[in-house]
Amino acid sequence: MLKICLIFKDKGKEMRIGNTKIKIVQKNIFKQFVEAIVVFTDNDLALNEKEMSFIRKGKVFAGIKKKFVVGKAIALPIDKLPIKYAICSVLKKKSFEINKEKIKLAIRDVLKVAEEKKINSIAFSVLWLQEEISLKEFSRIMIGEISKYLEKMPFLKEIVFILPDKKKSFAFRELVTDCIGYIEREKGAYPIPTVDIIIELKEKIVLIKRKNPPYGWAIPGGFVEYDESLEVAAAREAKEETNLSLQNLFQFHTYSEPGRDPRFHTISTVFIAQGKGNPEAKSDALELGLFSLQDLPGKFAFDHKKIIRDYFNFKKNGLAL
Repeated sequence: MLKICLIFKDKGKEMRIGNTKIKIVQKNIFKQFVEAIVVFTDNDLALNEKEMSFIRKGKVFAGIKKKFVVGKAIALPIDKLPIKYAICSVLKKKSFEINKEKIKLAIRDVLKVAEEKKINSIAFSVLWLQEEISLKEFSRIMIGEISKYLEKMPFLKEIVFILPDKKKSFAFRELVTDCIGYIEREKGAYPIPTVDIIIELKEKIVLIKRKNPPYGWAIPGGFVEYDESLEVAAAREAKEETNLSLQNLFQFHTYSEPGRDPRFHTISTVFIAQGKGNPEAKSDALELGLFSLQDLPGKFAFDHKKIIRDYFNFKKNGLAL
């Protein structure tokens, strides 16, 4: 099984997929010490002028334009640079837009070409991203396809992603971290620890409407990260999803029924706490609401309807489960 890990260091997280190191930077793509750069373009070969003008000046594309097919990659030799190849892949034509399947095909073919050329390190330019696909969707597709390919053919030592600025670099790092964690959980045949927090505020409880599947209303919460206690995870998830700090946090009950989460087998430790601050839907929360027992929403995600029922029974009767 492919090992996907995040190694925590003083200066941040070192990301790896198997033995392949993942780096995210906001530098000129040609200042990276890699053997190949990956550039996505359209069938008119529209490239980032600042970083790719040397290719046009060198007439690298002369006579090969007809060879470009959407979803296919071509390795073009580069002279007078430490980088050996520019691996170019066409993602779109004027007649149709970019979609997820074309991106998947393009990434697979880029990796296939890199393997054929015995390339050990590559850099992906993410400067091409436009409104046609979000940074979030691109990161999910990219990391998913890379992990699947490297599980069968672990030939790359390093992959570098180049972002245009510090803000996008930070956002992409967070997204890639989430994607790697998701894949690791999905592949692992073991229960996964999570936390959920019943936050009391203004004599009601805070619920969020999930932005991602499984959809529905839910108790704020999420996965426990490496090197994190349950209490720290609860405080972090509450802040990330509701903008609230927690007071008087205590454990309520643990729910571990297989199938409670349709994605994986999770074991959730549920906390009760009082919220402090201004509630706001953030992170994975599409909406946020305050509810009493009498006005609970109709559709819940996971087994959260049962958890809330148990909570109100506990508040009424003072009986632990």
